[in-house]
Amino acid sequence: MSEPQTTIESISEFASQPYLRWSLELNAAEKNQTKWVEESDSSIRRFLDDTRQGGPRSRLNLYHSNVVTLRALLFGSLPQVDVSRRFNDNSDDVARVASEMMERYLNTDLDKDDDGFMSSCRYALEDWTLTDLGVVRLRYEPGEEQEVEAKRDAIKDEEGNEVEAAVPAVMGYPDEMVEADYVNWRDFRWSPARTWHEVRWVAFRVEMTRDALVKRFGEKKGQQVPMMKGSRPTTDTDNASSKLEVTDAWQRAEVWEIWSKEDRKVRWWAKGMEDLLDERDDPYGLDEFFPVPKPLCANSTTTKFIPRAEFFFAKDLYDEIDELTYRIKMLERACKITGGFDATEENLQRIFQENTENELTPIKNWLALQEKGGLAQGVQLIDVKPIAEVIQILNVQRQEKIALLFQVTGMSDIMRGQASQKATATEQRIKAGFASTRVQTMQDEVARFMADIQRIRAELVAKHCSPETIAQRANAERLQPEDQALVPQALDLIKSRFVEFRIQVRSETVALPDLAQQKQDAVEFIGALNQGLQGILPVIQMVPESAPFLLELLGWGLTKFKGAQQVEGVVDKMVTMAEQKAAQPPPPPPPDPRLETEKVKAGAAQFKAQADMVKTKQDMQLAQQKHGMEMQKMAVQAKLDQQKLANDVIRNSLPQPPTPPQRLDGRGAQA
Repeated sequence: MSEPQTTIESISEFASQPYLRWSLELNAAEKNQTKWVEESDSSIRRFLDDTRQGGPRSRLNLYHSNVVTLRALLFGSLPQVDVSRRFNDNSDDVARVASEMMERYLNTDLDKDDDGFMSSCRYALEDWTLTDLGVVRLRYEPGEEQEVEAKRDAIKDEEGNEVEAAVPAVMGYPDEMVEADYVNWRDFRWSPARTWHEVRWVAFRVEMTRDALVKRFGEKKGQQVPMMKGSRPTTDTDNASSKLEVTDAWQRAEVWEIWSKEDRKVRWWAKGMEDLLDERDDPYGLDEFFPVPKPLCANSTTTKFIPRAEFFFAKDLYDEIDELTYRIKMLERACKITGGFDATEENLQRIFQENTENELTPIKNWLALQEKGGLAQGVQLIDVKPIAEVIQILNVQRQEKIALLFQVTGMSDIMRGQASQKATATEQRIKAGFASTRVQTMQDEVARFMADIQRIRAELVAKHCSPETIAQRANAERLQPEDQALVPQALDLIKSRFVEFRIQVRSETVALPDLAQQKQDAVEFIGALNQGLQGILPVIQMVPESAPFLLELLGWGLTKFKGAQQVEGVVDKMVTMAEQKAAQPPPPPPPDPRLETEKVKAGAAQFKAQADMVKTKQDMQLAQQKHGMEMQKMAVQAKLDQQKLANDVIRNSLPQPPTPPQRLDGRGAQA
């Protein structure tokens, strides 16, 4: 293979040999990252306490303790993905259903045992805390096309009528998925740049066996790739990188998967090959092209996008603390009872070697020893008081160095669960507030990284997964009946304009939960909600049409509290109900009591007039009836009189009988 040139002037120089360009690009990136790789190896060895030289040496490995504590603070619980509309329009129900479906899809896959998101994020976080670089890439795996059974479950609408299920049976890919893969910090390279946005290409190294090469690139190319690792045992015992690598019995080739943003192509090349193994156009069509978000990268500047291990910003302090620890250990070993004795009196040594409690040792030539000054003159011990004083001074010095280390690294005593016995709760809270400033920034970075992963994942789902897969993973058939009717439109929105949605992971959801703080936040939130409602309810009662505006204002104020996102939907629902109520015609005003009294009086007068009219009418009817009866009676009487008159005429016309003689009494009166 010809020797590649050292610089590139034009891409046309590699028209016939494109592999030379990428060999040069990868070599330049490797040289650009050499110092960082060496420092990262040192950081990992220090974390594993694998840097001792010259035999056992005492060390206080605070670096290991700080890293483990920091990991727990940064990623202690399952994150929660929040999908929302870029513009929170309450009337856009289709977008609301689409957001809920995608949020269900992303959150459901987080707690799956076979899902790689959680483990990949943890591995990337471990790399970040040691090397200040963490990488996770996304990968779409299409499944085999299968027929999905029809969902014909009866669904009832608001009126109680049965309607057909909203998800019909069509051909789908139930096995398709979007995976999150961890990328080791050694296996990731990028083009030299000042910032991440200037990076032109990224590359992922994959170690492949011969069988894997043949299966992926075919028999011809797969057999030509040289094995670069495991072909012979290493003899470089001084190489720190070789000590940290995994020893494997298999021979493997280093294949680089290169994603070029300039021409939106993906290429595969192996070291030692004079040709590219494969070249393809953009397979995913992502907006940012790269299948990886901006890595977790700390301590980089706008001068050069290269991380630097956090360990080296406090390496001198760690070394000084270890040196003090080693000196204290050596002095502690010297701080013991030792000295000399008169060799002519061998029994003096038995006092220290054989004596037990309450036992005397016989001394020969006791009188001669007494003449020499007794035991005090026969035995002389080394004074360990100066050694003890030095140990005490060194301990104080070490504590000062540890305190200085905490200031440099940001690891305060309150973050380790330590506090002074005289420290008040207010003092501890103030310490925690200042100590959490740096940790909160790092938590926000971890949340940003996870949100970017989920954003790319959601984009892959929207662009490549079938609507049936999305509906199935989101459990769309369990949505509210009124929302199920919007599922087809929501799926169309996801497939066409999902870029309009926001994907975010709240930083407080990835840290270890502080139950006391959560309770305090809940109390403050409920208090603010109660105070806000007390302030707006009187205004709403006087001016009902102001309800939507005041509720929107209340919702805006509540969003400033942690955890308020969980009740934003309730506030939106209240706003919608208030708008619907405001759109209805206003109810009539309450009646005036005086007008009501007048109405009652007028009604009573009208009723009395109507009653009088009815009575008058009845009286007239009675009078008419009475007059008719009188007329009838008079007619009957007249008829009777006529009949009587006729009878009298008839009777008078008949001959009259003779009148009998009248009898007179004595006085001449008729008897």
